[in-house]
Amino acid sequence: STGLKMAQVYQPLARELFNAAFVSCWTELQESYQDQLVQSLETAIKSPNIPPEFLQTLLNLAEFMEHDEKPLPIDIKTLGALAAKSHAYAKALHYKEMEFHSSPSSTIEALISINNQLGQHEAAIGVLHYAQQIHGIELKESWYEQLERHKDALEVYERKQFDDPTNIDLTLGRMRCLRALGEWKRLAQLAHEVWTERNESAKRVIASYAAASAWNLGLWEQMEEYVKPIPEDSTEGSFFRALLNLHRGLYPESQKYIDATRRQLDRDLTALVGESYNRAYDLVVKLQQLSELEEIIVYKQTSEPEKKAMLKKIWEQRLLNCERDVDKWQQIMASRSIVIPAVEDLPTWLKFTSLCRKSGRLRMAQEVLSTLIGCDISNTTNQPIPTAHPLLVYAYFKQLWASPSNQQFAFEKLRSWVANVKCDSKLLARCYLRLGIWQYHLNDNNLNKNLIPYSALI
Repeated sequence: STGLKMAQVYQPLARELFNAAFVSCWTELQESYQDQLVQSLETAIKSPNIPPEFLQTLLNLAEFMEHDEKPLPIDIKTLGALAAKSHAYAKALHYKEMEFHSSPSSTIEALISINNQLGQHEAAIGVLHYAQQIHGIELKESWYEQLERHKDALEVYERKQFDDPTNIDLTLGRMRCLRALGEWKRLAQLAHEVWTERNESAKRVIASYAAASAWNLGLWEQMEEYVKPIPEDSTEGSFFRALLNLHRGLYPESQKYIDATRRQLDRDLTALVGESYNRAYDLVVKLQQLSELEEIIVYKQTSEPEKKAMLKKIWEQRLLNCERDVDKWQQIMASRSIVIPAVEDLPTWLKFTSLCRKSGRLRMAQEVLSTLIGCDISNTTNQPIPTAHPLLVYAYFKQLWASPSNQQFAFEKLRSWVANVKCDSKLLARCYLRLGIWQYHLNDNNLNKNLIPYSALI
């Protein structure tokens, strides 16, 4: 009774004691009352308006009772779906693994997806190999997506769509892959084709992908058209409308949609943070984007140069502290481009192209550099260097080197350029270091100092 009185006045204690209290009452109930209680819980689970806190509480209760060897008589498929819905991926994996023993073929894709969500990529690949070797299950293109092999998935989707041009599911698969790869121009072209040729229901299905491509390419008029079918009460719908109103200079309206997006994200964040910060990191980055949109409103409304300089410095430091992940950097920088064009934030965008190359996203790095330089650099291999800006020239050479067939050419061009260019000594030193590394690679780990014009440094 002392514990009861304490729990009534101190809610955290009540939450901590809930599982133990439930089990103590459960064992005293007659079987008919237990059945009624389970039916009530299942009804609550299926409700579309159930608060995320209740979902998390119910999942924790089911786990507690299973550990106590008194599992709730609720179907594991229901509990697995509930865990996935609330982004409790560790719990979802547990239930899907139990389900796998009775129905391997129907759970393979879910197991691959959940393991990827948990960052267990080797486990996801292992599930796939097991399914192929033991059960002879045919590989689906959507599984490539779950394994983050988006290029492979895209090739399969495109090959299938060649034989079935009107299949909207294949079109959506292509769009998902192009979005994941950051190939915004190809995505925008595909979205335009679908938008002009298909009916209204198809437009609603592809609207979020079309809007994302238009936003990243700065095509605001097209984005406004694409956003119309997206429901305002969805996370993407409110976020895109916040961006559009910010671009138009309608700051109160933009703030309204920022607040709406934050409320929607809060539901998912509650469940994910309950598992771990790492699993909630993507949503934390999204929330950071919303905070930066509010800071952009301040930036655009202020006339004080010191305040603008302070915000720029904050954004720069914040990005450097962010996880070195191409997708996360790209999302954040796309928001900032509303107020700071890429050409005015050259060092940051060049860091981004370097991150793309190191992550194997060569096409994305090429598209960003093409935008910064002002021409398609994929067609300039045998032409004069397409820019005079030293930092961009250096980045251009590194992009050339990223293609094995261009490595000798990149080395020769960089060697010729540093022998004649006038730039600061720090960049010059980086160029000579790069020449040494490249020559070491090209000459089977041997160096010839006569091939590097280092006298300019003396």
